[in-house]
Amino acid sequence: MSSKKIAVRRRNAGADRSFRLSAIYCLLPAVCWLSSPALAQRTVYQLPAAGDTLYFKADVCLWGRAHALQETDYMPWTPATRSENSFDRAIGYTGVSLQFGQYLQSRVMFDVGDITGRPIHDLFAAASWRGLDLRVGQFKPPTGYENLTAHWRVDFVDGTMLSGLRTPTGMTRDIGAQLAYNHEWFQTALAVLNGNGRNQPKDNNRFKDVAYRLIATPLGNTSPLFLGGNLYLGSDTLARDTANEPFRRFAGEFGWVNPGYFVRAEFMKGSDAAGGVNGMYVAAGFRVRDIQPVVRFERVVAERPNLAVSVLTIGLNGFFVQDRVKPMLDFSWASDKVKEIETFKLALQLQVAFW
Repeated sequence: MSSKKIAVRRRNAGADRSFRLSAIYCLLPAVCWLSSPALAQRTVYQLPAAGDTLYFKADVCLWGRAHALQETDYMPWTPATRSENSFDRAIGYTGVSLQFGQYLQSRVMFDVGDITGRPIHDLFAAASWRGLDLRVGQFKPPTGYENLTAHWRVDFVDGTMLSGLRTPTGMTRDIGAQLAYNHEWFQTALAVLNGNGRNQPKDNNRFKDVAYRLIATPLGNTSPLFLGGNLYLGSDTLARDTANEPFRRFAGEFGWVNPGYFVRAEFMKGSDAAGGVNGMYVAAGFRVRDIQPVVRFERVVAERPNLAVSVLTIGLNGFFVQDRVKPMLDFSWASDKVKEIETFKLALQLQVAFW
């Protein structure tokens, strides 16, 4: 990882990007209709033979983005400045959830902007009973509040640096099995995973990776307060062809999250084939009617590549049409004291979501 990733550099992909952007916008009316509340009301089926009910639900989240940045490399005697601005490829997710009675459910979610690639994200079946949930397939590992947040509920245009460091393959799904338990006073989840990312049908590592999360809700599961931690133990994908180098992450998390305002923080310490890495972020925001100012500070220190990066982000979110239309504007400043690189970035995102 380098400070270049903080700037989230995305080069213009020419005609291919234009084609994908146009395809997503053409699909928007159909997907919005499929995910409308009216459809949700029409998709509850009574099965007389089984004596139970089958529920069908569709959801969608489409994003269009633009960004501008200025990066200055304070090299000795010859400082260099680079500027960039562009429209980013629109991103779109749509999902279908099925639930049979109280015990069985399944979900499929894919990226409509990646139809020719590997678009599948969520693809799992689950069985629930008295707070227990057994999930098998491809899903989000239990690696912290930020990574488990639904797409349409994000508070910032870009995720933190921490989000991409929690697993060997970054902020992504994985294939495996997970057993979770939800109680009034705590939530816990244990997952056994391949550890090589989403849409990888085979694991090139003879050991499985393990992710675990334990969250306490001391005021009850309906209160906004939560605190706890998570861990990830596995093998580093960078070293799997030659040796089973350990990949370890230990993290703590805290939050007070409700519709009016939120404060949350996550801290992480770990090691892998590249050496040690430590990171943290603190974020807060409050909503006044349809406007939500947000602020976030994050810092990551790593041995290899040697870096010490701090990022401050200030943003403003809007909520319209029953919160289904969400414009987002972020301004961020990033500084790598080791490489002496400073970056200013302005990011704009328009989100349309139905759930």
